[in-house]
Amino acid sequence: MITTEAWLIHQRPLRETSVELTLFTEAYGLIRAQCRGGLRKWASVLQPFIPLWVTLIEKRQVFFANQLELNGPCYSLSGLSLFSGLYCNELLYYLLPQQEAEIGLFQSYQTLIKTLSLPLSQEALETQLRLFEWELLNLSGFGVSLSHTPDGMTIMPEQYYGFKSDGLYLIKHQVQGYQGAHLLAFLNHELSPLVLATMKRFMRQLLSHALGGRELHSRMLLAGLQSRDC
Repeated sequence: MITTEAWLIHQRPLRETSVELTLFTEAYGLIRAQCRGGLRKWASVLQPFIPLWVTLIEKRQVFFANQLELNGPCYSLSGLSLFSGLYCNELLYYLLPQQEAEIGLFQSYQTLIKTLSLPLSQEALETQLRLFEWELLNLSGFGVSLSHTPDGMTIMPEQYYGFKSDGLYLIKHQVQGYQGAHLLAFLNHELSPLVLATMKRFMRQLLSHALGGRELHSRMLLAGLQSRDC
């Protein structure tokens, strides 16, 4: 039996009232568990951005949710913060290995959700997302060095760099690359709007590689909403 703090990352229907839950847990990382009758018994807590206290039972290498309880205040996200939270949930779902405890990332996720529930400027929102993306990429094995190229050359502030699967490499065409000064500034947590704009492009390229080109539903939903409002 496992008892741990958790957040619901994803759910999919199994039967009429049963669902498979993907839980991000403090003690065991990402766990998928069947929840028999969950839509009847625990519908009120089977929502994203609600801190949970869960009890899981393992039978024949399959986890079953035995108890789900509220473990703190529910966080109400709206607008861009809501899409950002759903986006981060998708990243966890696709990139985080199962049953590998990542306590630091779990705490970062909790802080992220709490922060997203507050009024945020666009710059503050972008800062939160870039830092979480970077931490997740590094923990899932897709991070790259921002201080050196794969052949050991130091990243120079005045130069521009491209990305390949093994890291950064020097390029001549500024339009296609990332300025070394911005990469180094991000590494040192000097997050100006210009640095954040560069790192948004950079993270998107890293994440596309990590996801194998998979499209994220949260991005498509946001794009659809923005095009409808135009």
